[in-house]
Amino acid sequence: MTNLDPHFVTAGPLLIAGLREEMNEDSGKTIPLLWKKFAPFIGATTHQLGRNCYGLCVASDASQQAFYYMAGVEVSDFTNVPATLSRVILPSQRYAVFPHNAQVSQIKQTIDAIFDQWLPNAGVKHMNQSLHFFERYSEVYNPQTGLGGMEIWLPVSN
Repeated sequence: MTNLDPHFVTAGPLLIAGLREEMNEDSGKTIPLLWKKFAPFIGATTHQLGRNCYGLCVASDASQQAFYYMAGVEVSDFTNVPATLSRVILPSQRYAVFPHNAQVSQIKQTIDAIFDQWLPNAGVKHMNQSLHFFERYSEVYNPQTGLGGMEIWLPVSN
């Protein structure tokens, strides 16, 4: 069962460096492959802060009809970050933070429940500028089992 009882956090700015690709109908298959390609950068990226990893869903264009997904880590600055990594700055923002306690393969169900069930009744507005939402994987997350330490962060305002 998805926990739709978020806590609220103001965070940022966050500087994220990572690999990205356009989202499409095959993203359910390609996103796990993107994480495998990104794995060697985790813990080895210049100026990395902590061990959390981030999965960003970001609008590719002003119409917000196309999105890309980025697997990344937080860095203190972008100096000497490998050129192969994309860079995104998430401004200071208020977020509704939802735990995802199921297996990572079921994360889409949690995201859908947030947008379809929680958001229409929450009394907050989704601040969907370029960042649609992001996933945060803490150091407790186990990539072998796909369990532990996962959250969905949704930018919101009152």
